[in-house]
Amino acid sequence: MNAQWNVDGKRANKWYFSATNNLDILNYSQANAIQLPSIDTTVWQPMTSMYNRSCICDTSGNLLYYSDGLHIYDSSFHLMQNGQYITPNFSGGGNCFEDAILILPMPRHDSHYYVFTMSNDTTCISPGQYLYYSIINSKSNNGKGAVISKSNLLFSGDSLANGHIKACRHGNGNDWWLLVKDSRGNKYYRFLLDSIGVHSFQPQHIGIPYLVGDSWQATFSLKGNKYAIASGRGPFDHDTTTLNIFDFDRCTGLL
Repeated sequence: MNAQWNVDGKRANKWYFSATNNLDILNYSQANAIQLPSIDTTVWQPMTSMYNRSCICDTSGNLLYYSDGLHIYDSSFHLMQNGQYITPNFSGGGNCFEDAILILPMPRHDSHYYVFTMSNDTTCISPGQYLYYSIINSKSNNGKGAVISKSNLLFSGDSLANGHIKACRHGNGNDWWLLVKDSRGNKYYRFLLDSIGVHSFQPQHIGIPYLVGDSWQATFSLKGNKYAIASGRGPFDHDTTTLNIFDFDRCTGLL
C-alpha cells in the first residue's frame, strides 16, 4: 500500500487494503497515539489487484481518490470519469506488482493530481517495462474529478524493479522526486514532478549491484534525507536478502 511519501498535512490519513477486495478506511488519531485505529469495513468496492493500491486525501484528511493501478475511483467510491484502464499492459505484471502506483498532488496546482503506474508485457516475476502517468483535474465533473490525460508513457525498458515507486518532497518544499530501482543492478531512475510537469533525469549508479526479488520494500525517511531499500528472497535461486541505506539529497535527487 503506497501512502508514505513524506506527506504534507493529512494527505495519507486513509489507507486501502485489498486482500479481500474491500475498501477499508483507516483513521488514525494523532491526539492519542496509543489509541487503536478505527477501521470502516462497511464499504465494498471491487478491485483488480491484491498488492497494488494507492490513496490520497486533501490536507484535512478527507478521501479524494484511490486506485489499484487499472482504474481510479473518487471519494464516493465510484469509478471516476475517464478513470478506467489507465495502465496499458496491466494484465501482465501490473496487477501483482507491489506499490506500482503512486498519486501525487501537482506542485502549485491545487486541482491537479498525477497518478504514476507501472506494468510489463509478461508476468509478475518479470521486471517492470513501462512507467506511465495520468492526470486528474479535481474540478472536473462537478467537483467529483475526472482523468483529463491518461496512459502517458514516461519510461520504456526492461529493467525496472517490479513496483515500489517512491517519492520524496524536493528541497524547495514544492516539487517531488520519484525514485525507482532497476531489477538486477545498481541503477536508480529519478524523475521530477514540478509545476510544469514530469521530467526524466540521467539514472544514477550507486552501491553494490543486486537482484530485486518478489519480497522487498523501499522507503524514504520522514525527513527525506535517507532512502532505504531491502530485497528478500524471491523466485530466483541466486537471490539473497539485502538491505541498502543511502543518504538522499533532496535538491539534486541523488543518493
